[in-house]
Amino acid sequence: MKNPRYRHSQPPQKPPQRSDVLAASPPPSLHPKGKNNWVHLILLYLKETVMGVALSLWCILDGWANLILLYFDFQIWCKEYGKTYPSLKEKLYRFSVFKERFERNASMPNGFGDRTADE
Repeated sequence: MKNPRYRHSQPPQKPPQRSDVLAASPPPSLHPKGKNNWVHLILLYLKETVMGVALSLWCILDGWANLILLYFDFQIWCKEYGKTYPSLKEKLYRFSVFKERFERNASMPNGFGDRTADE
């Protein structure tokens, strides 16, 4: 009995016939015309990369757009309640407080939207 662990103990296999080689199906192709073209693959990867970058930029710009719209709401709120601030630093601090309060409670009917809990 031959040991199956050793290659030399297996019976030799006959080489494939020419008709067997031609009967095999070709490898799958990503190219619409059936050609495996490396340029097409590069363009496919480039398209996916551009779409990924565009999606990332959209997410970033969407966040900035929401912040800008909230700042416009803050400006309107300041004019409505007659709020003025002595410096830009104070105004930005009050905007950050307004933003936190707005995120917690979307409706601020009074003029205390820029005050902290301690004030």
